[in-house]
Amino acid sequence: MFSKIVNRVSLIASLIIISVVAVNAQSLEAGMKAYENGNYASARSVFHALVTNAEPNATNWFWYGESLFADERFDSARIAYSQAITIAPKDAHAYVGLGKCNLRDGRKEDAKLNFDKALDLVSGKETEIKILVAYAYISADKNSDPNAAMDILGKAQAVAKPNSPAMAKVFEALGDVADKKMESGDAMNNYEQSLRINRSSKSVLTKMGKMWLDARVPDSSYNNLARAIAIDPTYPPAHRNMADLYFKSNKFEKAKAELDEYNKYADQTMEARKRYVAYLYKAKYYDVAITEVNKLLASDQTDVVLNRILACSYAELDKPADAELAFGRFFGIVPQEKILASDYSTFAKSLNKAGKDSLAIVMMEKAMIADNSVDFVKEIMTAYYKLRKYEAAAKFLEMKLSAGYKPDVNVTFIGARSYYYSGNYKMADSMNAIIIEQAPKSPTGYLGRAKAIMQMDTTATLAKPYFEKYLEVVKLDDTKNKKDIITAYDYLGSYAYQKDDIPTATTYFEKLLALDTENKKAKDILTAYQNKKK
Repeated sequence: MFSKIVNRVSLIASLIIISVVAVNAQSLEAGMKAYENGNYASARSVFHALVTNAEPNATNWFWYGESLFADERFDSARIAYSQAITIAPKDAHAYVGLGKCNLRDGRKEDAKLNFDKALDLVSGKETEIKILVAYAYISADKNSDPNAAMDILGKAQAVAKPNSPAMAKVFEALGDVADKKMESGDAMNNYEQSLRINRSSKSVLTKMGKMWLDARVPDSSYNNLARAIAIDPTYPPAHRNMADLYFKSNKFEKAKAELDEYNKYADQTMEARKRYVAYLYKAKYYDVAITEVNKLLASDQTDVVLNRILACSYAELDKPADAELAFGRFFGIVPQEKILASDYSTFAKSLNKAGKDSLAIVMMEKAMIADNSVDFVKEIMTAYYKLRKYEAAAKFLEMKLSAGYKPDVNVTFIGARSYYYSGNYKMADSMNAIIIEQAPKSPTGYLGRAKAIMQMDTTATLAKPYFEKYLEVVKLDDTKNKKDIITAYDYLGSYAYQKDDIPTATTYFEKLLALDTENKKAKDILTAYQNKKK
């Protein structure tokens, strides 16, 4: 009886051990898949559970370190790698991790010692550790050494069997290092070699799709990304790049669908959610972006990007009151050096729509100071003009002209009118002369010169050729020109009358009466002429 009980206990214990090992293996596989998919928070959670609850295992600690390093928790990663070495001093993997931490800290000699230790612990024909060392050399930010990575991969390539899975991984790593060196041709060639061996590599297909996207070859990008998604529909990087592809092709509905797929399978970290909101804004889903931003701001009200997107979304939706509140908060919390010219300009446009021209001018001027390539001259002068601050508009234009600014015809026109209404008729005439050069077939410059000269000419004769040219090029049947056409007929009729050219005067005044039947001056002159004939 006792022996049966012992045997039963032993069986139960064995089943428990087998179950724990199976669970551990499943969890390790799940963690590695999360890591491969770029879901480092999920991977870290899985590996943390393993190192906390399972039997001490160097592999678990190594991958825990990898997930921490990928999530930029470098001090914690170093501790995890060290724990792996404590458990299994002859396991090469964790030495690579420690070397990676050393290299990132700029301790290159210590890094090499750890890399050499890792390589010494495996046979010369082993490729996995060589590939890990190569990736370590390109993961140290400013201390990265792509050339050293190439050297170690050359040794891996020399020992890997042709057309083997190991060789496929070597080629992929060579592509990644070449990409790091911005040698896109070499990178693509190596990716193609890797794919020739392993046709189902979703990571290689995604990297190729990204390279074609950056090279602005959308069809090739799409083909590679679609293949990656077909191989593994749960692979977040492929969906993220496909979303980018659709965004750049202005296919916003499809882009959002890919983003939704990305969000379904990617870790919902703050950075991922912020990226999603940025995509929504770019795709002009402003209402959705506002909703998502407000959720995220509950966790961090001072985030620069989120506050920027919120304010700009309100501006794009033509909600100036909300935009003004959001921009007020944005400018209050964002350091001056992080404010963009576009922040000022977007706010300025919203203020313009709200009729707050004075504040809009301030924002537009700040935008031009922040970025001298931003051109708000027309908008600023228009705002001054609407406020009837004609002298301010003229002085602003003079300042820009003295700095070498080359105005287009629209800016010149506003300048001419601003000079005219501020009483500087000489400058108004000069501006209109420029308009004639810029747009000789437009009636605007001729009319402007005629009016300016009228104000300066006591003889009432010098504006004649400009009024004549105006009537020659203006659309006489356009009702919006009626007032100015009447002015031209009046001037030219009066000029002819003064010169005793009665037939010409009669012609102009008859045309004037056709447009203004109650014009007393025209009636009186025509009546006097008729009486004189009698």
